Amino acid sequence: GYEVAKIMHGSEKTKHIPIAFLTACNVEEQQVFKGYESGAVDYLLKPVTPEILRSKVAIFCQLYLQKQELKQEIKMRQEAMADLEKKQEELRKQYARREEAEKAVRESALRYRTLSELSPVGVITQDEGSMSYVNTAAMRLLAASDREALLGKSIEDFVPSSSKKVVKKYLADLVRQGGHIDAIDVQLLRADDEIVDVEMHGACVLSDQKVGVQLAFLDVTERKKMQEELRNLARKDGLTGVDNRRSFDEILDRVCRMVVRNRSCLSLIMIDVDAFKA
Repeated sequence: GYEVAKIMHGSEKTKHIPIAFLTACNVEEQQVFKGYESGAVDYLLKPVTPEILRSKVAIFCQLYLQKQELKQEIKMRQEAMADLEKKQEELRKQYARREEAEKAVRESALRYRTLSELSPVGVITQDEGSMSYVNTAAMRLLAASDREALLGKSIEDFVPSSSKKVVKKYLADLVRQGGHIDAIDVQLLRADDEIVDVEMHGACVLSDQKVGVQLAFLDVTERKKMQEELRNLARKDGLTGVDNRRSFDEILDRVCRMVVRNRSCLSLIMIDVDAFKA
């Protein structure tokens, strides 16, 4: 019996099977210890009572089933822990990727803000009709000393009445088309009541799930003055300041087209001035 118990206890397939020894009443204590060392879990005294045998077997079967259930539960918990660790690792990776993305966005925003502040072009971001960002060049363009005072206002507040309709339509077209449209020439009314000519570029942007517009202003006041001077030089006589032949041809062409359109008449008077240079 001892040898069979040792063989069973040493085999992977049978070592979990409970072994009970049958013995006489006069079993010695040394034999009991030897039996337990061989792998026995209990001793039954001869003669065996059926009820006791059934009860013992039922207990060992119940213990075995409980042990199997415990193993299964441990295995399930280990699998759940492994799955949880896997999910935690994936969450850590996602968090790391998100951190990297947010860092890249912050760095990109910082670079953009730095470039915007260094730009000589005025830049304004407007959300739902209110300015949310104004760069330094835009402050100079509007002759504003306090950036915070501009926030919350609309660019339409700095447009003279003659240009309000054009600017309002331009902003509406930006939001409706949802992109970039061609620039327009408008005038802005500065805080010091001076009027400047600007070239306004616009694009539709999405900020905090809100549709807004970003506007860039290029001061063309000097360019307008230069263009006007060039037009005057091309149309005026340099000595007298009187309209020259080019100007005469332009006016005559315009008037002739108006005459045709209105079906009216045209009279032309030529006066010879003696000693005109004098």
